[in-house]
Amino acid sequence: MMKRLIYLLLFVPLCWACEDVVEVDLNESAPKLVIDAKLTRDIASGDSDVFVQLSTTAPFFDNVIPSVTDAVVTLTDANGTITLNHTENGIYAGTIDVIADTPYTLE
Repeated sequence: MMKRLIYLLLFVPLCWACEDVVEVDLNESAPKLVIDAKLTRDIASGDSDVFVQLSTTAPFFDNVIPSVTDAVVTLTDANGTITLNHTENGIYAGTIDVIADTPYTLE
């Protein structure tokens, strides 16, 4: 019985904790462009798709990520240039013929 009391006396203080509110002063800066791109190829069918998501940076405590919807996004390789179509929420998509070991330029 005494052991239980000792354990209880040691455990009970752990249930209470101090809480200090810390105010963090984060520096605000001008928004910067964020580019997230993915080039996929289905090996079975040979179809290739490219997806590019454009957004801008936002303050740390904002819940909304601003998307860029008025850009002209192009993908260039040795065969030419294609313009990607804006689909939704800053996502631009297109279809290309992917060739292994070929450099692509996103503008």
